[in-house]
Amino acid sequence: MKNDRIRDMIGSINGKIQAIIKYSVIVDVNGVGYRALVPALYFDGLKIGEQIFLYTHLQVREDAHILYGFKTLKELEFFELLLTVSDVGPKSALGVLALGSIDDIERAIAKQDLTFLTAVAGIGKKTAERIMIGLRDKLAEKSLPYSSEQGADMGEIFDALKQMGYTPHEIREVLKKMQGDHGTIEEKLKKALKMLGK
Repeated sequence: MKNDRIRDMIGSINGKIQAIIKYSVIVDVNGVGYRALVPALYFDGLKIGEQIFLYTHLQVREDAHILYGFKTLKELEFFELLLTVSDVGPKSALGVLALGSIDDIERAIAKQDLTFLTAVAGIGKKTAERIMIGLRDKLAEKSLPYSSEQGADMGEIFDALKQMGYTPHEIREVLKKMQGDHGTIEEKLKKALKMLGK
């Protein structure tokens, strides 16, 4: 209970980037520097002196309190969802978030793409399988646009529509309406395009 109270103390930080260190940033908040580990994808866009807002997750250990920071609430929620999987710690979860956008990661999970996840250092085939199994139903509950059974077909349709210039949000809305539809990938793609107005 005590650790839970400590963990809930810091929900976000907002301040200027004081320093950028390997895997982390130090954010000056009213004279106090908070060091937060962030996804590797962030580093190209970070500059010392710039204002930054991060949603945070505080890991409380016996020997340290470690802060993890995320630019969006969706990234934070996905990070915490990964932590619910057996043998997936904060370091591995942060590594998964470095693989691409949340949409990319969700599609890889729906398509059961083990190669995608095993690209993370420390995640082998067994752990990747646990992530796939552990998150599949939870992502479906969070309105993933396709079920695991339809994952391969809908994943390919998602990719094709994205290459045509449609936004992930537009594609998700259409694929949600197509859940349970039967037919070939080509037939489903034609139907999706019709629903999108082309």
